[in-house]
Amino acid sequence: MLRLKGSAKEIRLLLHEGVTDADPTPSGPFNQRRKPMKSIRRIALAVALALIFVAGVNAQDTCRVKVLIATFNWNNADEYRKDFMSPNQTDWWLKDGQKKFPGVCITTEKNEADYLIAWTATESADKYTYTVPHTETTQHQGTVNTNSSSRSTSSPETVYSSGSGTYRGTSTTTTYERKDGEWPVVYVNAFVHRMTKDGSDKPYVKTPLFMTKHKGQWRWSKPDKDSFVRSLEFINKQLK
Repeated sequence: MLRLKGSAKEIRLLLHEGVTDADPTPSGPFNQRRKPMKSIRRIALAVALALIFVAGVNAQDTCRVKVLIATFNWNNADEYRKDFMSPNQTDWWLKDGQKKFPGVCITTEKNEADYLIAWTATESADKYTYTVPHTETTQHQGTVNTNSSSRSTSSPETVYSSGSGTYRGTSTTTTYERKDGEWPVVYVNAFVHRMTKDGSDKPYVKTPLFMTKHKGQWRWSKPDKDSFVRSLEFINKQLK
């Protein structure tokens, strides 16, 4: 069972912010969704986050380590959004993460947190080239005329003859055109910082303890989830 602590105000804030279409990254990789699916996904994410908090309220406090989560702008780290998990991260945590890391809890209280996972994402494109075949078919037809001569051994005269024939057929020619294409690619970086827990304006140590980088096509790969998993694996190792 997931253990997550937070005030009622923070819970409402997370449920409100977690389902908006805004994205802290300039390119907005989390907004690459089909419009008819927006409302469904927003509702699903809200329900998932609500389940996280309900589980946290009812679970016993058996946490060995507490983690705060925030996402920030790829080009400006001062623009950040606390207590935000992407749909991929939330789905993985509810289905697998809390079972895999039973001693790790997610919290919204910075003074309780032992570690901060700060992650960021941006969208770019990988360029590639490909060829397109173009085949042309040509029809051919015409007449062939022939002339020949022969001389008989029994006669000194030369015999001339002529003939003609028609033909019909096709021929094909294939040429290749080179073109350039692009694949949309999402880059996700995640950092693990130690929290100071001293109530200061700088709640975490600036130099990260761990960093992980991931890349993938958002449609079928989940670099946001992968970076989250690698970060939690690092934190879990600190418990041993």
